[in-house]
Amino acid sequence: MTSILWGGRVYELGVGAKPIPKKKLTAEKLSAAITYVLNKEVQQTAKLLGEIIQSENGANMAVKVITDCLKQW
Repeated sequence: MTSILWGGRVYELGVGAKPIPKKKLTAEKLSAAITYVLNKEVQQTAKLLGEIIQSENGANMAVKVITDCLKQW
C-alpha cells in the first residue's frame, strides 16, 4: 500500500506515471506508463526536482526536526 501512496505522490509532482495497483497491472498499462515517463516534459520535471532535492541539506534538516521535537518534551 505504501508504494501506491508514494507512487501517487510521484505522479502528483509530475515526475512519474500514475501508479497501477498490482491486481490491475497489464502489459498494456505498463507500456503506457513507460511511454508516459519517456515524455520530455516528465523527464525535465524529474531533472528539476532532482536538482532541488540535491540542493537541500536533508540530514541537517532531519536533525533539526528531531531536536526541536525533543525540546518540546
